[in-house]
Amino acid sequence: MSGIATPTAAFRSGELKFGCLARVLDTGLPPDASDAECRQRARIYLLLILAGHLLSNKSGNKVPLLYLPLLRDLETVGQYSWGSACLATLYRSLCNATNPTKSAIAGLLVLLQEHIPTMRPDRIASLEHYPDPYGVRCAFRPYFDCSYFIKYKWNNDLDIHSVVRHVVPAFRDQLIGLRPEEFIWQPYLEDVLASLPAYCTAGQDIWRSVTYLICWDVVEPHLAHRVMRQFGFHQSLPDMRLTDNQAALHSLDRRDRANQDWSTTHR
Repeated sequence: MSGIATPTAAFRSGELKFGCLARVLDTGLPPDASDAECRQRARIYLLLILAGHLLSNKSGNKVPLLYLPLLRDLETVGQYSWGSACLATLYRSLCNATNPTKSAIAGLLVLLQEHIPTMRPDRIASLEHYPDPYGVRCAFRPYFDCSYFIKYKWNNDLDIHSVVRHVVPAFRDQLIGLRPEEFIWQPYLEDVLASLPAYCTAGQDIWRSVTYLICWDVVEPHLAHRVMRQFGFHQSLPDMRLTDNQAALHSLDRRDRANQDWSTTHR
Protein backbone atom coordinates (compact mmCIF):
# COMPACT_ATOMS: atom_id res chain seq x y z
CA MET A 1 0.00 0.00 0.00
CA SER A 2 2.90 2.38 0.74
CA GLY A 3 5.02 1.00 -2.09
CA ILE A 4 8.25 0.83 -0.08
CA ALA A 5 10.34 -2.09 1.14
CA THR A 6 11.50 -1.78 4.74
CA PRO A 7 13.98 -3.92 6.69
CA THR A 8 12.62 -6.17 9.41
CA ALA A 9 14.77 -4.40 12.00
CA ALA A 10 12.83 -1.18 11.39
CA PHE A 11 9.64 -2.75 12.77
CA ARG A 12 8.85 -3.15 16.44
CA SER A 13 5.52 -3.88 18.09
CA GLY A 14 3.47 -2.66 15.15
CA GLU A 15 5.53 0.52 14.72
CA LEU A 16 7.94 1.63 12.01
CA LYS A 17 10.86 3.99 12.40
CA PHE A 18 10.31 7.49 11.04
CA GLY A 19 13.45 7.32 8.96
CA CYS A 20 12.14 4.57 6.70
CA LEU A 21 9.27 6.81 5.60
CA ALA A 22 11.06 10.15 5.74
CA ARG A 23 13.80 9.01 3.37
CA VAL A 24 11.15 8.31 0.75
CA LEU A 25 9.87 11.89 0.95
CA ASP A 26 13.43 13.20 0.68
CA THR A 27 13.44 11.84 -2.89
CA GLY A 28 11.16 13.68 -5.30
CA LEU A 29 8.78 11.85 -7.57
CA PRO A 30 9.92 11.49 -11.19
CA PRO A 31 8.09 13.64 -13.78
CA ASP A 32 6.52 10.53 -15.28
CA ALA A 33 5.33 9.08 -11.95
CA SER A 34 2.22 6.96 -12.26
CA ASP A 35 -1.01 7.59 -10.39
CA ALA A 36 -0.26 4.61 -8.15
CA GLU A 37 3.15 6.04 -7.22
CA CYS A 38 1.60 9.42 -6.39
CA ARG A 39 -0.99 7.77 -4.16
CA GLN A 40 1.68 5.73 -2.40
CA ARG A 41 3.66 8.90 -1.69
CA ALA A 42 0.50 10.62 -0.42
CA ARG A 43 -0.14 7.76 2.02
CA ILE A 44 3.38 8.04 3.42
CA TYR A 45 2.98 11.79 3.87
CA LEU A 46 -0.42 11.42 5.56
CA LEU A 47 0.87 8.66 7.81
CA LEU A 48 3.70 10.89 9.02
CA ILE A 49 1.30 13.78 9.66
CA LEU A 50 -1.18 11.54 11.52
CA ALA A 51 1.21 9.47 13.60
CA GLY A 52 3.95 12.06 13.95
CA HIS A 53 1.84 15.08 14.87
CA LEU A 54 -1.95 14.83 15.05
CA LEU A 55 -2.04 11.49 16.90
CA SER A 56 1.53 11.29 18.12
CA ASN A 57 2.75 8.94 20.81
CA LYS A 58 5.70 9.33 23.19
CA SER A 59 8.23 7.29 21.21
CA GLY A 60 9.51 10.30 19.27
CA ASN A 61 10.91 8.24 16.42
CA LYS A 62 8.32 5.59 15.52
CA VAL A 63 5.08 5.60 13.53
CA PRO A 64 2.21 3.29 14.59
CA LEU A 65 1.10 1.43 11.47
CA LEU A 66 -2.48 0.89 12.64
CA TYR A 67 -3.50 4.06 10.74
CA LEU A 68 -2.19 2.78 7.41
CA PRO A 69 -5.30 0.69 6.53
CA LEU A 70 -7.41 3.83 6.92
CA LEU A 71 -5.38 5.42 4.11
CA ARG A 72 -6.07 2.65 1.61
CA ASP A 73 -8.90 4.61 -0.01
CA LEU A 74 -7.72 8.22 -0.26
CA GLU A 75 -11.17 9.36 -1.38
CA THR A 76 -12.68 8.44 2.01
CA VAL A 77 -9.87 9.62 4.30
CA GLY A 78 -11.42 13.06 4.70
CA GLN A 79 -14.72 11.56 5.86
CA TYR A 80 -13.30 10.16 9.09
CA SER A 81 -13.71 12.14 12.29
CA TRP A 82 -10.05 12.99 12.76
CA GLY A 83 -10.93 15.89 15.05
CA SER A 84 -12.62 13.52 17.50
CA ALA A 85 -9.61 11.20 17.36
CA CYS A 86 -7.24 14.11 18.09
CA LEU A 87 -9.30 15.24 21.07
CA ALA A 88 -9.58 11.70 22.44
CA THR A 89 -5.83 11.08 22.30
CA LEU A 90 -5.07 14.54 23.74
CA TYR A 91 -7.47 14.01 26.66
CA ARG A 92 -5.94 10.60 27.38
CA SER A 93 -2.42 12.03 27.20
CA LEU A 94 -3.33 14.79 29.64
CA CYS A 95 -4.81 12.25 32.05
CA ASN A 96 -1.67 10.12 31.88
CA ALA A 97 0.58 13.15 32.35
CA THR A 98 -1.05 14.00 35.69
CA ASN A 99 0.74 10.95 37.11
CA PRO A 100 3.86 12.34 38.86
CA THR A 101 5.87 9.32 37.70
CA LYS A 102 5.34 10.20 34.02
CA SER A 103 8.06 12.23 32.31
CA ALA A 104 6.67 12.55 28.77
CA ILE A 105 3.46 13.63 27.08
CA ALA A 106 1.98 13.02 23.64
CA GLY A 107 -0.98 14.23 21.61
CA LEU A 108 -1.76 17.40 19.67
CA LEU A 109 -0.55 19.86 22.30
CA VAL A 110 -0.87 22.83 19.95
CA LEU A 111 -4.64 22.67 20.62
CA LEU A 112 -3.95 23.13 24.32
CA GLN A 113 -1.47 25.92 23.66
CA GLU A 114 -4.01 27.87 21.62
CA HIS A 115 -6.33 28.00 24.63
CA ILE A 116 -3.62 28.69 27.21
CA PRO A 117 -1.46 31.62 26.01
CA THR A 118 1.09 31.16 28.82
CA MET A 119 1.99 27.75 27.39
CA ARG A 120 2.64 28.79 23.80
CA PRO A 121 5.52 30.67 22.17
CA ASP A 122 5.26 34.43 21.76
CA ARG A 123 4.74 35.61 18.20
CA ILE A 124 7.33 38.17 17.16
CA ALA A 125 5.10 39.63 14.46
CA SER A 126 1.84 41.28 15.45
CA LEU A 127 -1.31 39.19 15.03
CA GLU A 128 -2.80 41.97 12.91
CA HIS A 129 -0.63 40.67 10.09
CA TYR A 130 -2.38 37.28 10.32
CA PRO A 131 -6.15 37.83 10.05
CA ASP A 132 -6.96 34.15 9.51
CA PRO A 133 -7.92 31.60 12.19
CA TYR A 134 -5.27 30.40 14.61
CA GLY A 135 -5.01 27.12 12.74
CA VAL A 136 -3.79 29.01 9.70
CA ARG A 137 -1.54 31.36 11.62
CA CYS A 138 0.03 28.35 13.28
CA ALA A 139 -0.05 26.11 10.22
CA PHE A 140 2.63 23.44 10.32
CA ARG A 141 4.93 22.63 7.46
CA PRO A 142 6.63 19.26 7.96
CA TYR A 143 10.28 18.93 7.17
CA PHE A 144 12.90 16.38 8.12
CA ASP A 145 16.27 16.96 9.72
CA CYS A 146 19.36 14.84 9.29
CA SER A 147 18.00 12.31 11.79
CA TYR A 148 14.82 11.97 9.69
CA PHE A 149 12.65 12.77 12.70
CA ILE A 150 9.53 14.67 11.75
CA LYS A 151 9.62 18.31 12.81
CA TYR A 152 7.26 21.24 12.51
CA LYS A 153 7.66 24.95 11.91
CA TRP A 154 5.23 27.78 12.47
CA ASN A 155 4.11 30.09 9.69
CA ASN A 156 5.46 33.19 11.40
CA ASP A 157 8.50 33.88 13.58
CA LEU A 158 8.23 32.96 17.24
CA ASP A 159 10.14 33.73 20.39
CA ILE A 160 10.59 30.39 22.17
CA HIS A 161 12.82 31.61 25.00
CA SER A 162 9.94 32.10 27.46
CA VAL A 163 8.04 28.85 26.87
CA VAL A 164 8.72 25.36 28.19
CA ARG A 165 9.41 22.63 25.66
CA HIS A 166 8.94 18.88 26.09
CA VAL A 167 9.09 19.14 29.90
CA VAL A 168 6.05 17.54 31.50
CA PRO A 169 6.76 18.75 35.09
CA ALA A 170 6.89 22.35 33.87
CA PHE A 171 3.61 21.99 31.96
CA ARG A 172 2.10 20.30 35.01
CA ASP A 173 3.09 23.23 37.24
CA GLN A 174 1.57 25.73 34.77
CA LEU A 175 -1.72 23.83 34.67
CA ILE A 176 -1.87 23.62 38.48
CA GLY A 177 -1.37 27.39 38.80
CA LEU A 178 -3.71 28.31 35.94
CA ARG A 179 -6.13 31.15 36.70
CA PRO A 180 -9.59 31.44 35.04
CA GLU A 181 -8.62 34.53 33.04
CA GLU A 182 -5.61 32.68 31.58
CA PHE A 183 -7.75 30.19 29.65
CA ILE A 184 -9.40 31.18 26.35
CA TRP A 185 -12.72 29.33 26.25
CA GLN A 186 -13.83 30.48 22.81
CA PRO A 187 -10.86 31.42 20.60
CA TYR A 188 -12.82 31.55 17.34
CA LEU A 189 -15.50 34.23 17.11
CA GLU A 190 -18.27 34.35 14.53
CA ASP A 191 -16.31 36.46 12.04
CA VAL A 192 -13.49 33.92 12.08
CA LEU A 193 -15.85 30.96 11.72
CA ALA A 194 -17.54 32.69 8.79
CA SER A 195 -14.22 32.88 6.94
CA LEU A 196 -13.62 29.13 7.13
CA PRO A 197 -14.38 26.66 4.31
CA ALA A 198 -17.74 24.93 4.64
CA TYR A 199 -16.23 21.58 5.62
CA CYS A 200 -14.67 23.18 8.73
CA THR A 201 -18.02 24.26 10.16
CA ALA A 202 -20.18 21.37 8.95
CA GLY A 203 -22.03 19.63 11.76
CA GLN A 204 -21.94 22.49 14.25
CA ASP A 205 -25.06 21.09 15.91
CA ILE A 206 -23.03 18.23 17.37
CA TRP A 207 -20.09 20.28 18.60
CA ARG A 208 -21.67 20.59 22.05
CA SER A 209 -23.02 17.04 22.20
CA VAL A 210 -22.33 14.98 25.32
CA THR A 211 -20.91 11.72 24.07
CA TYR A 212 -17.79 9.57 23.84
CA LEU A 213 -14.78 10.23 21.63
CA ILE A 214 -13.17 7.02 20.39
CA CYS A 215 -9.83 6.32 18.73
CA TRP A 216 -9.02 2.60 18.72
CA ASP A 217 -8.47 1.66 22.39
CA VAL A 218 -8.86 5.26 23.62
CA VAL A 219 -12.33 6.25 24.83
CA GLU A 220 -12.80 9.68 26.41
CA PRO A 221 -16.05 11.45 27.38
CA HIS A 222 -16.82 14.74 25.64
CA LEU A 223 -18.41 16.70 28.49
CA ALA A 224 -19.50 19.91 26.79
CA HIS A 225 -22.38 20.30 29.26
CA ARG A 226 -19.87 21.11 32.02
CA VAL A 227 -18.68 24.34 30.40
CA MET A 228 -21.92 25.84 29.05
CA ARG A 229 -21.59 28.98 31.17
CA GLN A 230 -18.32 29.88 29.47
CA PHE A 231 -20.22 30.13 26.17
CA GLY A 232 -23.15 32.11 27.57
CA PHE A 233 -25.55 29.15 27.88
CA HIS A 234 -27.53 27.81 30.82
CA GLN A 235 -25.61 25.09 32.66
CA SER A 236 -27.66 22.48 34.47
CA LEU A 237 -26.43 19.83 36.90
CA PRO A 238 -24.14 17.54 34.86
CA ASP A 239 -24.97 13.89 34.25
CA MET A 240 -22.09 11.94 35.76
CA ARG A 241 -22.88 8.61 34.11
CA LEU A 242 -20.36 9.11 31.31
CA THR A 243 -17.53 9.06 33.83
CA ASP A 244 -18.71 6.11 35.94
CA ASN A 245 -16.57 3.62 34.01
CA GLN A 246 -13.64 5.92 33.25
CA ALA A 247 -11.18 3.89 35.33
CA ALA A 248 -12.08 0.74 33.41
CA LEU A 249 -11.78 2.52 30.07
CA HIS A 250 -8.38 3.95 31.00
CA SER A 251 -7.13 0.45 31.75
CA LEU A 252 -7.55 -0.49 28.08
CA ASP A 253 -4.57 -0.31 25.75
CA ARG A 254 -3.30 -1.97 22.58
CA ARG A 255 -0.61 -4.11 24.19
CA ASP A 256 -0.93 -7.76 23.11
CA ARG A 257 -4.14 -6.89 21.22
CA ALA A 258 -2.88 -6.66 17.67
CA ASN A 259 -6.01 -8.33 16.26
CA GLN A 260 -8.53 -6.67 18.57
CA ASP A 261 -11.75 -5.48 16.92
CA TRP A 262 -12.26 -2.25 18.87
CA SER A 263 -15.60 -1.54 17.23
CA THR A 264 -16.90 -4.69 18.91
CA THR A 265 -15.17 -3.90 22.21
CA HIS A 266 -16.73 -0.45 22.44
CA ARG A 267 -20.15 -1.42 21.11
